[in-house]
Amino acid sequence: MGLELLEGYDLKSLGHNSPQALHLIAEAIKVSKADIYEFIADPKFTSIPVEGLLSDEYAATRRRLIGMNSAIPYPEPGDPLPFTSTSFGAPENVPHTGPAFPEETVDEGTDSFSVIDSWGNVIAMTPTHGGGFGTGVIVGTTGFLSNNGLRLGSTAPYPDNVNYVRGGQIPILNNSPSIVLKDGEFVFSLGTPGGETIGQAQLQVMVNLLDFGMDIQEAIEAPRFNLSADPNFYRPGSAVRMNLENRVDEETVAALRAMGHDVRLTAGYAGGNMQGIFRDPVTKTLRAGADPRNLGYAIGWQ
Repeated sequence: MGLELLEGYDLKSLGHNSPQALHLIAEAIKVSKADIYEFIADPKFTSIPVEGLLSDEYAATRRRLIGMNSAIPYPEPGDPLPFTSTSFGAPENVPHTGPAFPEETVDEGTDSFSVIDSWGNVIAMTPTHGGGFGTGVIVGTTGFLSNNGLRLGSTAPYPDNVNYVRGGQIPILNNSPSIVLKDGEFVFSLGTPGGETIGQAQLQVMVNLLDFGMDIQEAIEAPRFNLSADPNFYRPGSAVRMNLENRVDEETVAALRAMGHDVRLTAGYAGGNMQGIFRDPVTKTLRAGADPRNLGYAIGWQ
């Protein structure tokens, strides 16, 4: 959805990590999250209007929320149903009961990797415990630990939300390793740990690759940001903060603040551990990238 919203702008002409480009990416993240946290849940329990959410027509209506020079508050979700002829999942939402529950702090417990073999088979995976050692429960004698995916972010604290906790429902996870194809052929794969920031980081690296033509390592290393919301991304009107790596110049930071973004500078290499593989469309040469933000590495062998 973020990529669909950004299709309406010429990011390359604005310049990489210019105030305008960063602003538009941040606004696209806000608008897409407002819909994601309203409509996306376990399809056994809710009907998901995927067609509408990803349609050009719906994106055009949601893009009207975005101004070129002013940050918007975290928005209300839209209405993708008029743009949806077929939905995915259960025909009706399941009623919600029970009290809301408080936020909880979660430690990191996620990894991510991409692998391609000599035949061109590709896999991208982002396994997670959710935090620490997950639930601390080992499955039988397998050695596998169950994750604690019931944490906030994967589940909503509000009883009227489609992701409120209930028996049998699988909570959503932000882990979204991605494989990108063009005309059926592999272009790149990538993934990262980071909980709520995973999709945000991947969106920015995809933009670096697709719009700015960067090499996979350059695209991963480039400064990026993530948005956090208080109290959370489930509630419209939440206060949104832009956590921006401090390698961005002071003029850009000042311009973003002038647009209304609550910018907080972080360490120069913070947030995520992106790993990826890119295939040159001309030479078909494979290149891998690893994130200096954490203990990532790239290996090639023949």
